[in-house]
Amino acid sequence: MVELKLLNNEEIQNDEKRREYKGKFVQYLNATNASLAVFWIFDVHRKKNNDRAKFDILKSEYMDLPLTKVILSDCKCSSSMETGISKPRKQSKQSKKASKGKK
Repeated sequence: MVELKLLNNEEIQNDEKRREYKGKFVQYLNATNASLAVFWIFDVHRKKNNDRAKFDILKSEYMDLPLTKVILSDCKCSSSMETGISKPRKQSKQSKKASKGKK
């Protein structure tokens, strides 16, 4: 079984919701009769207030689950550009002039 979540997900960042989600995770394990589980967390740098320490807490909370691996992937391009964020496009001078004429 593979479970995927973003690091900024409330079920990771919020202590109470994180503990509640572990119960759901165990239900998924039991329902699928999985021989191995991977809880894969992705840090896409979507929010500045991502607390990576919460990943460490989550990892320690799942240590008691047999055959469960909790991993974190840092999803930052080698060019140092962040992923998962739509950057606003700059409007060209021609399209600015065209939009002024439509008003």
